Amino acid sequence: MDFTNFNNLISFGCSHTWGACMPDIFDPKDKHGQQRHEGKIYPSKHAWGNIVASIFGLHHDNQAMAGASNRYILYKILNYDYNKDVVCVLWSHTHRHTVFKSEKRFDNWGPFSIDTSKSARMWYQHCYQSYDSILDTAQCIHHAMLYLNSKNIPNYHILQTKEGKDFFKGFSKQPIKYILESKIQNVFFDEYRRIPPLALDNKHAGEKAHRKFGKAVARSILNNKQITIGELL
Repeated sequence: MDFTNFNNLISFGCSHTWGACMPDIFDPKDKHGQQRHEGKIYPSKHAWGNIVASIFGLHHDNQAMAGASNRYILYKILNYDYNKDVVCVLWSHTHRHTVFKSEKRFDNWGPFSIDTSKSARMWYQHCYQSYDSILDTAQCIHHAMLYLNSKNIPNYHILQTKEGKDFFKGFSKQPIKYILESKIQNVFFDEYRRIPPLALDNKHAGEKAHRKFGKAVARSILNNKQITIGELL
């Protein structure tokens, strides 16, 4: 792929794309470990998207959000104003959920929300189903691909893991036959995220992990190292 006619690489994802708790943005006094500048927060300059953008000679615009669900990631993708851009998406964990209350008000829920949000706790107790969450993620990925392709925007998609709880491996092909031939990069974040040293919260990936993952993503794109989602099942 020749990127000389493009200006920006836009990355979408959750905290693993934001670069959570890296030294350049970490504040141990903040409940989310996030530095604030005049009330605003900024992603890490060490995040993997910066590595990919640098290799491609592009400016990087990090559109990730910590705690984001795949529904929220799709929402961001559909509402971005594109112009000579390349898109990379690291899809989040399928068990997350976003509730939109208005144009500017929403809650991102995950297992991390159960102890702090009664609404999240009730939703996970009475509404959440693994099958439903995987199906929703498949629909989000498919929608994003169709939308970006319709605008002739090069788009590259990455999954957190090849397998594991609440993900595609072992899921029935029948309800997601529409996405089985969809291509994803043959590189998975879980294979890099635990490379030491970890980020300063001792949970998220550290600078070395982001650097290695970013290089692997760039290689997979440049060398067209892709597989289909159907190959994971």
